[in-house]
Amino acid sequence: MGIYLDGVYISRTTGGVFDTVDLQQVEVLRGPQGTLFGKNTVGGAILLTSKKPGDELGGYLQATTGRFDRIDVKTALDVPLSDELSTRWSFASLNRDGYVTSLLDGTEYGNINSLSARFAMNWRPADAVEVDLSLDWTRKREESSGTTLLAVDPGTFDGGGNLVSGISAFVNNVFFPPALSDPDQFTFDSRWITGDPYTNFADGSRSKSDLDLFGVGATIAVSAADWLDIKSITAFRMADSDNDRDGDASPTVILHPATRIDQQQFSQELQFSGNAANGRVNWLVGGFFLYEDINFFAPVDIAFVYIDNSAIVTTESWAGFAQASFDLFDGLSITPGMRYTYETKTNEPIIITTGPDFFNPVGPPPGTVLLIDDASASFDEFTPAVSIDYRWSDALLTYASWSKGFKSGGFSQRIAFPRAESPSFNPEKVSSWEVGFKFDGFDRRFRLNAAAFLANYTDLQVVVFNQVEPLNENAGEARIKGIELEATFVASHFLTLSGGFGYTDAKYTEVRDPRALLSLDDELAYTPEWTGNVSAVLNYPVERLKGDIIGRVDWSYRSEVYFDALNTPELLQEAYSLVNLNIGYENIDWGLKILVGATNLTNEKYIIAGFADLITSSLVDATFARPREWYLTVKKSL
Repeated sequence: MGIYLDGVYISRTTGGVFDTVDLQQVEVLRGPQGTLFGKNTVGGAILLTSKKPGDELGGYLQATTGRFDRIDVKTALDVPLSDELSTRWSFASLNRDGYVTSLLDGTEYGNINSLSARFAMNWRPADAVEVDLSLDWTRKREESSGTTLLAVDPGTFDGGGNLVSGISAFVNNVFFPPALSDPDQFTFDSRWITGDPYTNFADGSRSKSDLDLFGVGATIAVSAADWLDIKSITAFRMADSDNDRDGDASPTVILHPATRIDQQQFSQELQFSGNAANGRVNWLVGGFFLYEDINFFAPVDIAFVYIDNSAIVTTESWAGFAQASFDLFDGLSITPGMRYTYETKTNEPIIITTGPDFFNPVGPPPGTVLLIDDASASFDEFTPAVSIDYRWSDALLTYASWSKGFKSGGFSQRIAFPRAESPSFNPEKVSSWEVGFKFDGFDRRFRLNAAAFLANYTDLQVVVFNQVEPLNENAGEARIKGIELEATFVASHFLTLSGGFGYTDAKYTEVRDPRALLSLDDELAYTPEWTGNVSAVLNYPVERLKGDIIGRVDWSYRSEVYFDALNTPELLQEAYSLVNLNIGYENIDWGLKILVGATNLTNEKYIIAGFADLITSSLVDATFARPREWYLTVKKSL
């Protein structure tokens, strides 16, 4: 799933953790993308669009308080400098205490401490030219996410006396605690499982989640002729992240991973679009270039070996794409598209052991070189697409589409055992089909959209933990099919109802895991079979209050889902429902809005991420979502 901010592709996950101060809209596109814009994506795209500067002086100030000492402040101000030039200044400060507490030292994990700002400029030097310039900045200084232990293996032996799992715990318990005055405190076993998703025994000195983001982008749109528009999108972004955590949630050293990433990216996109045949043909041709440079450092301390992982990773991506829509006759359109992508990736790792200081028979001695390599790989792919739609009336549209998607291969970074060359993985490919309809009738008071989809993946990329190493592997082939239905009903002038549901049947059709860790019986991670949602929005005018009573209630459902590829039982999240609601008052003439609400009203305890490696790391842990929280928001428009 690709993330775009104002048309700019965000190439790294850490670069997508920004607080967008001034969002105008969010679009979610399903299936392979790449014939219309930007970087190719294999499973969809999220398009974030910020608000443009207004032509009049104005803005807003918003403050929120709530549970966990929440204090959020957001503000934005439009400042027009002339008839042709407008600017918008935005700022946000988000602060909230953590919700997971260490019983060892009182550290509160999962807190929020973020500052972000954005400057946008819109310049219209001529009727046919528009220039948008933006700068955004985000700074986070937070504790690590709050994980809690779910399972521990202190060492398991087979009938022949061979240690088969719980390696880290066994090495630690045999060689480290006996040398200390208080060995029980540093023995790793089930004593550190609290049974409470909001507590652990983690060491707060190994807690850090720092992030600095900066981006600048310029979009130039020129209407060169009645039949031709030209758009250029140029952007530079950088992200510096520093993360550390006590992965074993105990006083001893079983698994302490850290990650430091210094990333920079430059992208340039050029689009030519227009129409022909009296508007019956709409076309677009474009080109895209991306260069990314990453300085990667990921030290990890395991009971039997301490490792410094470092690498310089670069990506260079070139692409050309085109799409055209042909109105064959009234109501019927066909839209073919195509893309060619060429990417080159380089990986220069230096991986060496640095400890531990005490003797153990499992790990290599400090100073052992595990990997020094200078690897590179190139990938290219042609990905076509075609769709056809027919408008039966102003209210009903039906469509069908087929497309191919491609995600390039690469290299795994975290290595724990000696290797002659960097472990690599191949590109992932998908063929995707979709049929559906969109109905908008009864004086536009009722909207119903439905879609059925089928996606066949080859060389599916999954992350499998095998003896500590999180390796990217091509698991084999998978098929994902399902249906989605969503509806909106304007019940009255003050009440709108909406809802939807989805069914997904996902399974492996072929497994090619050389280590036989995966099987055809495993379920795809992060893929629930059933999802559903219902919401009601109220906007009721009250003359005596000189304003409107506003409110919203949302209910959502998600069936059971695994949070790792190997379907570890402890990381199976059972089905759950969530309820969020708010109610308040709004007076448009005064520019005033007041809201009081709650999230996770029923206080559901559910997993949002997890890690499982009982064989080597000797543990399973998980991060649970935030509990029930109330909030009060006051917004004043200027």
